[in-house]
Amino acid sequence: MNRRTFVTAVVATLAARAGHAEEAKTHIVEMVSKGARKIFEPQYLEVAVGDTVRFVNLSGTHNTESVDGMIPDGVAPWKSKLKETFDLTITHAGVYGYICTPHLSKAMVGLIVAGDPSGNLEAAKAVRVGKRADGVFEELFTLVPDTK
Repeated sequence: MNRRTFVTAVVATLAARAGHAEEAKTHIVEMVSKGARKIFEPQYLEVAVGDTVRFVNLSGTHNTESVDGMIPDGVAPWKSKLKETFDLTITHAGVYGYICTPHLSKAMVGLIVAGDPSGNLEAAKAVRVGKRADGVFEELFTLVPDTK
């Protein structure tokens, strides 16, 4: 490979990487205590595969933890540390259900939809985590776009 071809290849590779980085977005989910209410804001989020969801603790003692059976196959379960910012890179299409571990009984839950949710949607809907939280998840599932 001559020098000119090499430089052209390097420039093309860097341009492709830069373009890809610009396409991915970072979405913020705030973890908040509002009196007795403990919530993720927003509770429901639609993103693209490749995007990052940044969980930011604004007040209270919160974390984010994936729910067994509510993440796409091939996605590693996660559990962030209390009171810390946590970045989740979305690697697969589907739905991602998550909770705040200390506030599950207060129904502090959320749902991310990435691309086509049909791969794990029905399985995720069948998961039970607790009466109050199940009710919130049921409401959130009504927001998922119909893919039929």
